[in-house]
Amino acid sequence: MIAESAPVRLDAIKADLVGIFHLSRPATAEGDLLESDRELAYIEALGIRNPVRSRGPGRIASVACADGDAVEYGQVLFEIDRG
Repeated sequence: MIAESAPVRLDAIKADLVGIFHLSRPATAEGDLLESDRELAYIEALGIRNPVRSRGPGRIASVACADGDAVEYGQVLFEIDRG
């Protein structure tokens, strides 16, 4: 009998606005475990720092942008495994 792994529930965290993407310190990396809601990064727009939050616990499945990248509204920034 083959053991089945828990189904993966990926939640995409998307940009709420256009701006420059910056990772928060300490920088978030693929595989990091999030215990609760946490600021992962921020988008700088018109000199204002707009936080990007994890919206709950999970594991970082992917980081889709590099520090300093220009991002568009609705662009995927992170994927979080909620499983």
